[in-house]
This record gives sequence, C-alpha cells and structure tokens, in this order.
Amino acid sequence: FYGLGHSWKNVISIGDGYAECRALQDISFAHQNPTSSRTDAPKSFRVKTVKLLEEPDCAQMSQEMQLLQAWLPLMVARDGDFDMAWAQDDFEDITEQHMP
Repeated sequence: FYGLGHSWKNVISIGDGYAECRALQDISFAHQNPTSSRTDAPKSFRVKTVKLLEEPDCAQMSQEMQLLQAWLPLMVARDGDFDMAWAQDDFEDITEQHMP
C-alpha cells in the first residue's frame, strides 16, 4: 500500500466487528515506521478505530454513514490514536447531538 521505505501515517479501521479493530491495534504494536531524517526518531504511526453498531437497521446505518462522512476529515487530522465504539444504547444520543 505505502511501498517499501515509506511510513504509515494514519491507518483507520471502520467496521462492525471488534476483530477488525483489535487486528489493527495488534499490527500497530508489531509495525515500526522508518526513522525521520530530520530527528532520527521513528515517524509517528496513528491507529484510529471506529466500531460501528452490530446489526443496525437501515435508518441507523444511514446515520452512521452520515456521521462518518462528517467526522472522517477530523479523524484523519487528529494527531494521535483513538478508539471509538458506538453502542446501541448510546447511538440515539450521539445522533441527536451531532446530526441536524
């Protein structure tokens, strides 16, 4: 994907299963970016995971896609890792706060 010698900057996992999120987190522990020619320190590797609802109905899936579309630029721009999981019980509150 990035090619040899290139650093991984932002890797984002978006899915409805915990396995995908955990797999990416496991990879992050094993992966080592090349060092910076300026600082001689390893380049940053940011792991960002979004766990969607399991078995959403059509309306919830549509809302998830709208939220992801709005939030994706912020996710990529964040200079750090994050792990977000949407729970069925909290999803209505999330959509009320963040959707018109």
